[in-house]
Amino acid sequence: MQRPAGASSARDALRRAASGIALIDHHAHSVLRTGPDRAGFEDAMTEAHERPPAPATAFDSQLGFALRRHCAPVLGLEPFAPAQAYLARRAELGAAEATRRLLAASGIGLVLLDHGYAAERLLTPAEFTTVTGVPTRPVVRLEAVAEEAFEASRDAHELVRAIDARLEAASATATAWKTIAAYRTGLALDPAPPGDGEVRAAAADWIATGDRRLRHPVLVRHLIWWALSRGGALQVHTGFGDPDLLLADANPLHLQPLIARATSTGSRIALLHCHPFEREAAFLCHAFGHVVMDVGLAVPHLGAQAPGSIRQALGLAPLHAVLFSTDAWGLPELYLLGSRLWRDAIVDVLGAHVEAGEWTLDDAVRVIGMIGRGNAERTYGLSTEGERP
Repeated sequence: MQRPAGASSARDALRRAASGIALIDHHAHSVLRTGPDRAGFEDAMTEAHERPPAPATAFDSQLGFALRRHCAPVLGLEPFAPAQAYLARRAELGAAEATRRLLAASGIGLVLLDHGYAAERLLTPAEFTTVTGVPTRPVVRLEAVAEEAFEASRDAHELVRAIDARLEAASATATAWKTIAAYRTGLALDPAPPGDGEVRAAAADWIATGDRRLRHPVLVRHLIWWALSRGGALQVHTGFGDPDLLLADANPLHLQPLIARATSTGSRIALLHCHPFEREAAFLCHAFGHVVMDVGLAVPHLGAQAPGSIRQALGLAPLHAVLFSTDAWGLPELYLLGSRLWRDAIVDVLGAHVEAGEWTLDDAVRVIGMIGRGNAERTYGLSTEGERP
C-alpha cells in the first residue's frame, strides 16, 4: 500500500516526539538485587509459575525476541544475539551496570514504585535510584500493609486498629494506593463500604485461619474504601497476571458498581494492565471521569504485537485517561522493553491516523506527551521539577 506524501516525515516527527519524553512510569516494581542465573532469568521473563520442559525456553516468545532485539545493543551486543551470549554479557557487566545501562536507555524519568511484593529480593527504592539515577515515588500495596499488621496482632480489635494505623502512617508519603484484589478475592466485590461490625468479624475470621495471606473479601473492601475515602488515587490490578488469579474474575467490568459508588469520593481509580480487557477498561474510562487505565504489563509480553493492545485502549477511552506504565519487576530489561515497545506502538497507531488524514501531526504529538507524561502528572498531582530530564 502506497503511503501519502509526507507520511515518512510525519512518522519521523512522531518518533522524535516519543523519544524526547522523559516518561513517567506510573506503576512498576524494583529490580533484582543480584544477577540471576539462566533459570532465574527465564522465570522472571514469564508470569507462569513453571518453566516448560527443555528444550523449550522463555526466549522463544514475543518478549524473548523483543529482548534480544532491543536490549542486546544496549549491553554492547549485536541485535538478536543468542540468548546464551546475551546472558554471558550480562554476567560480565554485572547486575548493577546492566541495570544502569538499561534504565538509562529506557528514557524513563520517574517511577511510581510498588515495593510490596518480594521486597527482600529487590533493590530498595533508594538503592534503585542510586544505581539507575531514576527517582521514585511510593505506591503502597494495601494488602501488604494489612498482612504486616496481621503478624503483630492477637485479636480482631487490635488487628483492625493496627491496619488503620499503619495505613494512616503510610499516607504521609504515599503517592498512590494499590489493591491486588484480583488475586485474592476477584473483582466482583460487594460495592458498598463494610460496616465496623463486619470488619471486626472478618478480622476475627482471618485470625482464626492462621494464614497471613489476606483473602477475606470484607477486609479487602475495607482497605479499598479506606483508600478511596482519602481522595487520592487507587491503582487496581486487572486482567493478565500469574496463575494465582482467575482471569475471568479479573475483568475490570466487575468493578463497575464500585466505581460508580466511588464517584462521590473525589478519588481517581487507575485500572492497571487490563489485557485482554482493554476495551472493557476503555469503556469504564469513557463512562466515568475518575477512571484511568494503562496496558503496561502486557506490552513487553506482546512484543511486536503490542500496537494491537494500545490501539484497542485508544479506541474508546478518552485520551486524558490513558497512562504509560511498564509494571517491570525483577529484570531491568522490562523497563527498557516497556518503554521502547510503547514508543514504537504509539507512533505506529497515531502515525496511521495522521497518514489517513484523520488526525493532525500536532495533535498526535500532543497526545503522545499526554499519555507518556502529562496524564500521570495530573492523575497523581505530581510536581516533577528537578526530576530526571
